[in-house]
Amino acid sequence: MRKLVIPVLMVSALIGGCSGTSGDESAIKTAVKRNLKDPDSAKFEQMSLSEDKKRACIVWNAKNSMGGYGEWQIAKLEKSDAEWKVTALEGGQSYECVESGFKALDAEQSAKVAAEDKGIEILQRARNVSREAAIELSNGECSVVYQRYIEEAGRAARFPLASKDKPFPETELGRIQADLEAGRCKI
Repeated sequence: MRKLVIPVLMVSALIGGCSGTSGDESAIKTAVKRNLKDPDSAKFEQMSLSEDKKRACIVWNAKNSMGGYGEWQIAKLEKSDAEWKVTALEGGQSYECVESGFKALDAEQSAKVAAEDKGIEILQRARNVSREAAIELSNGECSVVYQRYIEEAGRAARFPLASKDKPFPETELGRIQADLEAGRCKI
């Protein structure tokens, strides 16, 4: 009996990730249920929680509009203002639901926030305008290039952390930044 307990505990730790408090688990399940057509039919399996308890993933299934169960899905959640919010109800990937995946998402989010500000500064210098005018450009004439710059900065920050053994794919970040620096806002 003793030999069985240790492997079972090890497998549970690997599958479940960091186990959260029952309060976190209950709140996570409630957040997912709020987004379902038939919340009473929800079934849950493994849950993983980031070390800082700000991100989580949970495997779920529920009845669809036809009354039957579909395929198991992975929901991704973030804790904001002490409340769990679903960021993706379906399509989560298991590699995103381990600590390295959580850290990659944190890096992506931080890079996007920094890129928002840097993009405004670049537009401000390139067009020789006030910060307010640069913000207007980022929401108007330059919005497509500005948003691509932010997304590409996030991708560049996330990829090395999310896929340790794969080479980093070519990024358009340098080209997009050069377009912003030259004041070019058309793709």
